[in-house]
Amino acid sequence: MTTVPQTMKALVKYAAEAGSMEIREYPVPVPGATEVLVKVKACGVDKGGDLYIWKSHPVMKFRVPVIVGAENCGEVAAVGSAVMDWNPGDRVTAEVVIGKEGGGKGSHGDTAYLFQSEKWDLGRNVDGGFAEYFVVDQRFLHAIPDSVSWRAATLFEMAAVAIRNLLEVVQIPRDRRVAIIGPGPIGQISAQIVRWLGGTPVIFGLERDADRFALASSLGFREHVIVDRPDFDAQVARYGETFPYVVEASGGVNALPLAIQLASVQGTVAVIGGNAAETPVSSGWFLMKELTMKGSYAHTWSSWEKVAELAGSGALDLEPLYTGSYSLEDWEVAFREVDTDPSIIKVGLCPGELI
Repeated sequence: MTTVPQTMKALVKYAAEAGSMEIREYPVPVPGATEVLVKVKACGVDKGGDLYIWKSHPVMKFRVPVIVGAENCGEVAAVGSAVMDWNPGDRVTAEVVIGKEGGGKGSHGDTAYLFQSEKWDLGRNVDGGFAEYFVVDQRFLHAIPDSVSWRAATLFEMAAVAIRNLLEVVQIPRDRRVAIIGPGPIGQISAQIVRWLGGTPVIFGLERDADRFALASSLGFREHVIVDRPDFDAQVARYGETFPYVVEASGGVNALPLAIQLASVQGTVAVIGGNAAETPVSSGWFLMKELTMKGSYAHTWSSWEKVAELAGSGALDLEPLYTGSYSLEDWEVAFREVDTDPSIIKVGLCPGELI
């Protein structure tokens, strides 16, 4: 049996000002009666979350001090006295948005907790996964199938966000042609979900996304449209000019107007990508086309379980989306590369051995 130490390394946002982040020694948290202590294998770097906290972006609310890191995976190290379903050594990942009341296992589709002003957000207002250990209530843990690598598991949170939107909120039907704006991690995962539904994804991106398009092609997605080429209209015309379903997965400032342009009359725009900047959208085409627009926030217990099911069966192949690993001590190198290198899909920080 592995002995749990008394102290650990952790990446801490220690003040509200930009920067103000460093590795510190912290006490290893002790799990309460219904909590589980997780020994972290890796935690993914989230460009729209962790980097916003690093830069103290005004759109991102966070507690100080707080141990940063949301997209976690690891092994159970210890359990509280009332925990029945988990044992040391179990491979697990924890949900990121956690209800103080409601949500998690046994919630039976209840999503009210997602919209409460009082909720926990791992790595934001409760200590997260850029550390050797973290604690979480047992009802927000999910098993990682043995066939799924640690690298793939760092993308479970992003996959759960995509599944929440496409399968639970929008409920895209089977066998549809779907435009996906953005070849980033959410876009690549969305393409795999559409394929699992028997549909045909067409991925939209920019000239600078060449590496991401190459990755998509390696996964079998060869229907691409380069938005900033002069022949854009001709490229789109190959698919009949409009799409019954359009997924905005990029968060780009001009992506939502493009989604409205691409959508068919009485079509549906699924909005997963978010952007802190104002988006220039005119209501004209939205009204004249009688479009439906559906966004979604975070994830649910069922969306995480669906990720585990699809990843375990091989229908969702997440490992190719993992770009590389960095030690926890090299967090700033990783953050700067994620911030500046458009070819990166997902990198992880590892407090122990690199995965």
